[in-house]
Amino acid sequence: MAKHLAAERRKRTAAQYKQKKFNISREASEGYTSLVALLADERFLAAKAVTDDANARGKRAKAMWRECLAVIGWYDLSPQRVLDLILDAFCQNLASHWSFYLDLLMYTPWSKRNETAEDTATGLVTDEDVQSMAAEQPSRDNQDATDFHHKLTQETGNRVLTQVLGFKFSHHRYDERDLKGVEQNPEAASNELFYVTAILIRAGLVRTVDILSHLTPDDSAMESLARKYKLKTQQDIRNLGGNALVMAAALPDDESTNAGATDGKPESDAPKPRTELPEQKIQLCEALLAIGQLSSAFYILSRWPIIAQYSERVAMLVMRLARFSVKPAYDSVQAVRNRNMPPPAPNYRTHFPFGEPEIVNTLHCPEPVDTERRRFRFFYDEWHTSLKRCHRPEEVIDMIHPLIGIVGARAAADVAVLVWLCRIGLYHMELDVSHQHNQPR
Repeated sequence: MAKHLAAERRKRTAAQYKQKKFNISREASEGYTSLVALLADERFLAAKAVTDDANARGKRAKAMWRECLAVIGWYDLSPQRVLDLILDAFCQNLASHWSFYLDLLMYTPWSKRNETAEDTATGLVTDEDVQSMAAEQPSRDNQDATDFHHKLTQETGNRVLTQVLGFKFSHHRYDERDLKGVEQNPEAASNELFYVTAILIRAGLVRTVDILSHLTPDDSAMESLARKYKLKTQQDIRNLGGNALVMAAALPDDESTNAGATDGKPESDAPKPRTELPEQKIQLCEALLAIGQLSSAFYILSRWPIIAQYSERVAMLVMRLARFSVKPAYDSVQAVRNRNMPPPAPNYRTHFPFGEPEIVNTLHCPEPVDTERRRFRFFYDEWHTSLKRCHRPEEVIDMIHPLIGIVGARAAADVAVLVWLCRIGLYHMELDVSHQHNQPR
């Protein structure tokens, strides 16, 4: 009986605590090579010019995942490394096939949402955190603040997928060493990786609060951004009012140069300047604003409001959202202003039209200036689906004022939007004046 119990304990211990071993040499030479070739197979990836249907794309993604499972089982590949390769393929083909790789992840086990708002194992968003934006913006509508709170508390995610993304970001955080042991600055994380993370947050596969814990700088360093921005602003103001000759450093003489060469330390022994950690949280906020994931982006801005003034690109992206929201109201005002104006004269393009321009997907946001032959379009064409639009001049103040209040003086990044707002305000004032004159006395 004792022998039987001992044998059973050994079997249970081996089944529960035995470490899985992988054949690294065989995986590296055959398995992962086959997987990489499969993830870039043109049989499953549609051409760029073809309008991809959602059902057909889903069938191709499901067929690719079946073949991926066959490769994983045949070569006994590590699941975490397979996920890492899928994310790398996602980044490499982001501009043209982001929707396909998102569908592919939906068929994998990493699409299972195992973290919700009720999970209190990690730090969650508290009511004070999500309502800090409403405290900073008292003019924000209460319903919008409630929707913002509701969206954050309903976020879902996958633990394994979040951890793998965190390891990928950590690779671009620490200093590296070459074969001679010389320290080298880490390579900055690519924009594609931030866009992929933002898309996964919008798809519900990664939670905002979970991925922020893997990004740099930490909370204490983020709080110091306000002091850093204030010192930089004061220095810029002083430089504007100073003379270049007065503020220039003194020229070194020969004696001081020779003394420094003999008494000073060799250049190789001089301490290297301390490299600051990459601002990954700010870059993620920029990616979230670019794809229109406002609840997550505003959560980051509510925790660290200085980001809107510190990062010029954040201000540009916020003004891009304001431009899209105010465009219908401005068009209605402009139509009234141009009612009695003569039609525009014909131009050469009307008589001698060029060929159809090529539509090019780009990762740059805002998009580059269009040319005669090319029209640049942001690759994520669903960035405006969750945005509200102003169709009447009366709606502009309630919707645009919170956005302009976030960026402050950085609103000058898009002068055209400021001109639109001035014209809408003038039109609204003229309507009020005419209404007062028409009232019977």
